[in-house]
Amino acid sequence: MAKGIVIAGMAGVGKTVLAQKYANIMDLDHLLYKYTYPKEILENKAFEQLKGFLQGRTLNPKWPENYISKIFEALEQYDIVLVPASREIIEYFEKINFEYFLCYPTVKSKTIYLERYKNRNTNQEWIGKMNQNFQNDVKYFESKKARKLVLSGNETLEDKLKELEMIQ
Repeated sequence: MAKGIVIAGMAGVGKTVLAQKYANIMDLDHLLYKYTYPKEILENKAFEQLKGFLQGRTLNPKWPENYISKIFEALEQYDIVLVPASREIIEYFEKINFEYFLCYPTVKSKTIYLERYKNRNTNQEWIGKMNQNFQNDVKYFESKKARKLVLSGNETLEDKLKELEMIQ
């Protein structure tokens, strides 16, 4: 039986930074499980630049089972496993009645998040999609039955977990 918890976090909430600071937390991005890329693209693009980069990528035929099994494997080793708040993953969790946390910002925080994406060198096309879909994504998250960690302003996932005494 898994020992950890899963937090599905919207892009920009601070998953990667949090996992870099705490040995008991894993950031398990889905990008390299969902897609396959030619070797030359992987060698020449930083990870953040792959987000929204469509050239040469193909859907991994093992998706999403390969990623879901990796999540459950990580739950055996980490107290907290961070995954992106992708609709596919959320719908899968809800389909199997899996308990998870959902972390996302308020709609009023949109400008802050767009700036975060820009500062981490994310692909401009991807930022444009996030800009266009931000409000709808937040409404979608609000409609889900997961336990929610809603961030305001510059608050990060780390701030919220400390406030709730889930980390120290």
